[in-house]
Amino acid sequence: MDALEVKICRVRLGLTQWDLAQRVGLHPARISEMERGRREVSESVKSALAAIYQASAAKDQGLG
Repeated sequence: MDALEVKICRVRLGLTQWDLAQRVGLHPARISEMERGRREVSESVKSALAAIYQASAAKDQGLG
Protein backbone atom coordinates (compact mmCIF):
# COMPACT_ATOMS: atom_id res chain seq x y z
CA MET A 1 0.00 0.00 0.00
CA ASP A 2 1.48 3.31 -1.02
CA ALA A 3 0.81 6.88 0.09
CA LEU A 4 -1.99 7.58 -2.38
CA GLU A 5 -3.73 4.30 -1.57
CA VAL A 6 -3.74 5.21 2.13
CA LYS A 7 -5.47 8.50 1.43
CA ILE A 8 -7.97 6.98 -1.00
CA CYS A 9 -8.85 4.20 1.42
CA ARG A 10 -9.15 6.58 4.37
CA VAL A 11 -11.42 8.97 2.47
CA ARG A 12 -13.60 6.15 1.11
CA LEU A 13 -14.07 4.92 4.66
CA GLY A 14 -15.16 8.39 5.74
CA LEU A 15 -12.24 8.84 8.14
CA THR A 16 -10.29 11.99 8.82
CA GLN A 17 -6.56 11.86 9.40
CA TRP A 18 -7.34 12.45 13.07
CA ASP A 19 -9.76 9.48 13.15
CA LEU A 20 -7.19 7.14 11.61
CA ALA A 21 -4.42 8.45 13.85
CA GLN A 22 -6.55 7.77 16.93
CA ARG A 23 -7.22 4.20 15.82
CA VAL A 24 -3.54 3.39 15.33
CA GLY A 25 -2.08 5.47 18.15
CA LEU A 26 -0.20 7.99 16.03
CA HIS A 27 -0.20 11.75 15.78
CA PRO A 28 -2.31 13.03 12.85
CA ALA A 29 0.83 14.68 11.43
CA ARG A 30 2.32 11.19 10.94
CA ILE A 31 -0.70 10.17 8.87
CA SER A 32 -0.33 13.34 6.81
CA GLU A 33 3.36 12.63 6.24
CA MET A 34 2.56 9.08 5.11
CA GLU A 35 -0.11 10.28 2.71
CA ARG A 36 2.29 12.80 1.19
CA GLY A 37 5.01 10.20 0.77
CA ARG A 38 7.33 11.85 3.28
CA ARG A 39 7.22 8.84 5.58
CA GLU A 40 6.85 5.14 4.82
CA VAL A 41 3.38 3.77 5.44
CA SER A 42 3.57 1.84 8.69
CA GLU A 43 2.33 -1.70 9.14
CA SER A 44 -0.05 -0.50 11.86
CA VAL A 45 -1.73 1.89 9.41
CA LYS A 46 -1.98 -0.80 6.73
CA SER A 47 -3.46 -3.26 9.21
CA ALA A 48 -5.91 -0.75 10.64
CA LEU A 49 -7.19 0.28 7.21
CA ALA A 50 -7.59 -3.36 6.18
CA ALA A 51 -9.53 -4.19 9.35
CA ILE A 52 -11.76 -1.11 9.07
CA TYR A 53 -12.39 -1.84 5.39
CA GLN A 54 -13.33 -5.46 6.11
CA ALA A 55 -15.68 -4.43 8.92
CA SER A 56 -17.28 -1.82 6.68
CA ALA A 57 -17.74 -4.31 3.84
CA ALA A 58 -19.29 -6.87 6.20
CA LYS A 59 -21.65 -4.23 7.58
CA ASP A 60 -22.66 -3.20 4.05
CA GLN A 61 -23.47 -6.83 3.25
CA GLY A 62 -25.48 -7.20 6.44
CA LEU A 63 -22.95 -9.47 8.09
CA GLY A 64 -21.88 -7.22 10.92
